[in-house]
Amino acid sequence: MNEHKSKDQLANNRQGLYVGIVFSVSIIIVVLLVIFKPEAEKKIVRDEPPLVEYIVAKSESISVPIVSQGNVAASQAISLVAEVSGKIDYVSPAKFRAGKFKKGDLLLQIEDLEYQLALARSESNVASAEQKLARVKIEAEQARFDLKQIGRNVSSSTDYALKKPHLIEAQASLKSAKADYELAKLQLQRTKIEAPFDGRVSKKFIDQGQFVASGTVLADVYSIESVEVGLPLSLQQIHLLGVNLGDNSQFNDIKISLSAEYQNASYQWGAEFSYLEHQLDAKSRLIKLVAKIDKPYEQAIQLNVPPLTPGMFVRAVLTGEPKENVFKIPRVALRGADELWLVNHNDQLERRHVRLYGKDAEVVYIESGIKTGERVVVTSIDFPVDKMPLRSKPFIQDNSSRTLNPNE
Repeated sequence: MNEHKSKDQLANNRQGLYVGIVFSVSIIIVVLLVIFKPEAEKKIVRDEPPLVEYIVAKSESISVPIVSQGNVAASQAISLVAEVSGKIDYVSPAKFRAGKFKKGDLLLQIEDLEYQLALARSESNVASAEQKLARVKIEAEQARFDLKQIGRNVSSSTDYALKKPHLIEAQASLKSAKADYELAKLQLQRTKIEAPFDGRVSKKFIDQGQFVASGTVLADVYSIESVEVGLPLSLQQIHLLGVNLGDNSQFNDIKISLSAEYQNASYQWGAEFSYLEHQLDAKSRLIKLVAKIDKPYEQAIQLNVPPLTPGMFVRAVLTGEPKENVFKIPRVALRGADELWLVNHNDQLERRHVRLYGKDAEVVYIESGIKTGERVVVTSIDFPVDKMPLRSKPFIQDNSSRTLNPNE
């Protein structure tokens, strides 16, 4: 038993020796690492001002573009209404299937047999009334002759003796018969529904064989001779165009350009001023300028562009008389609603509030607040502080950049 205890004690002594050796070696390694550690190269950290790009402000004489938008609508759009009753006898298939029609083309026909018979009867009545009038005239002449033969004074004779009431009745009967004839002829003409202008059918409400009463809406049609676009404008925009609300003649000098996206491509059309609605919208406080485009389908063929079709949404750019001393600045330079960042003569940041003529998605037109030659920052600054030092370099304009070339 004593022998077994001595073996356990010897094993414990050896284990303690191994732990001491490992611990001593670890301490030696740590000391050596501390003694021979490499020294990091010391660098001086410099706090450099942020680098910004700028453009030099320059005033110009510019016609400030006014941007609006609206929907294309036909200048004329009406409903064709039946003026007589009857069964629809004919419907032009080509005209009612997205086809165009010319003024005077037959679109619909109401069965006209009844109206032809009515015209024949009225024509017969006219003949009878004419015959009656001729007979009464002869009788009136005979009455005058007979009175003279018996020695009576014609001027003192009664109207009845002279057949005057009979003559008036016969003349009225003829007039009534002729009126009935004209009405019957008019109703016969109204069985044919003809195109009132060059146009297209937007919607059809009837079909062949259907009976319609007078006043029934047959179809909606619109003219293709011209289209219009209502463009809402504010009073400030009207002022920028340089026109007077009371003088429509000034609006004729406004240039109007329309554009729209069609099958992933952008197209443009020219338009002319038509009229101005002289009433502000009660809610939006805007007034509507109506632009007109004559012969849109012919223009589309000439310019090789899609036609301006009613219902199409378009964007409009209007330009009026030029304004002097206007600063044209990229939109990216505008901070907030009316603030620009400038690099002043001490190469410091200066935050400046300006007055705008207007702006679009890419350009800002400034009326006042900056001067020619001042440097306008067009890049961002992470933490802008007024009077902070800046490094700056001129902005190199890229000709392909739509941001800086919105009028291309």
